[in-house]
Amino acid sequence: MKIMHCSDVHLGKRPVGPIGVYSQKRYDDYFRAFEQCIDTGIKENIDVLLIAGDLFDRGYITPEVLERTESILQKCLANNIQVLLIEGNHDNIARDKEPESWIIYLENKKYISRPFCSFDGDGYHFHPVTLDGINFYGAGYPGDMVNETMKALAEQLPPLPSKNIVMVHTAVSGSDFYHGTVEKETVQLFKDKVIYMAGGHWHSYQYFPQEHPYFFIPGSLEFWDLNEPADKKGCIIFDTESRIHTFVPSHPRKKIELTLEAESASPDTVLQEFKNYVNTIDIARDEDIVLAEIRIASTFYVDAALCEELLLDKGALKAVVKVSSPGREKSEWALHPAMGVEKAEEELISTWEVFCGMASQTYAVLQKLKMHQREGNRQLFLECLDGMLEMLMKKEENAGEN
Repeated sequence: MKIMHCSDVHLGKRPVGPIGVYSQKRYDDYFRAFEQCIDTGIKENIDVLLIAGDLFDRGYITPEVLERTESILQKCLANNIQVLLIEGNHDNIARDKEPESWIIYLENKKYISRPFCSFDGDGYHFHPVTLDGINFYGAGYPGDMVNETMKALAEQLPPLPSKNIVMVHTAVSGSDFYHGTVEKETVQLFKDKVIYMAGGHWHSYQYFPQEHPYFFIPGSLEFWDLNEPADKKGCIIFDTESRIHTFVPSHPRKKIELTLEAESASPDTVLQEFKNYVNTIDIARDEDIVLAEIRIASTFYVDAALCEELLLDKGALKAVVKVSSPGREKSEWALHPAMGVEKAEEELISTWEVFCGMASQTYAVLQKLKMHQREGNRQLFLECLDGMLEMLMKKEENAGEN
């Protein structure tokens, strides 16, 4: 059996702000990327498509989003491709009060099948989908209960040579904070019980363990955040007979990243230096996204908004310019509040005793909290905040033990 695994498709996502050319193109990008993924699967003669969570960007979607999704999934029906889908944190149906959610609708319309788990007084119950002798188990998005849920599943799975595939919207925990991730020790419980584990949640290609991996994350198909890397997004094709997996990169919208080490010592000359630099860059009009950083050695103000206008005039679909001055001393913060606010935040956090040794992780979480607040993602904001508090509590517990 030939399987394609994708995740974090985020259909229906729009950038923050008014609806215009950029907003519409980015909205369309997610549908385009998903359709290209399925077209690739058709060319590769896949039998099954696994979507490991976050097919949609929100739990509640518009009729247009649903209609466009059905149109793409119709290609799978027409080519006898079975689609298995689990919910992610963005589209987690466990939060919905109404039983007739979009995922149930797609299941009732025969577009997808849904392996899932349930919980009652007797514990966890897993309801797999079996295709050609392969059992597909789904754990959805367990959130804070991910390790408990996955341990329960590992206990119930029959060992090899039984052919089991697990779908779960999580990633393996690393040194950086990320809410809803599973511990390595928990994943290792599946070593002799699965032929493949289809993960998600992270937006870059990952696998575990490094040698003889069986847990995979394909990465999102498009940029959910413009700061995400472009070279680790796509889908994975897995052959259940040969046990060979192949990463297939997707083609997100082109993102150009620029860095200018400014040699000038005044705002006007830096602007002219940046303008000259921009004139040397090839930008596809109304297509390319440009992220630029201007590094200056002194503490004077550079108009980032004006620099962004220069890039838009050059043809950029979207331009984001950041000005940084790595040589600035802490004593200069109060004198130059407009300079490098984000850098100042990180440096300030590092001086707080309770965050000692965790400044970079805390800073990253705070940036996510601000992003979720701006974009109105209440559930993601609360999940991120819960994870931050959990991180601090664990730090205090470890400090107490020492």
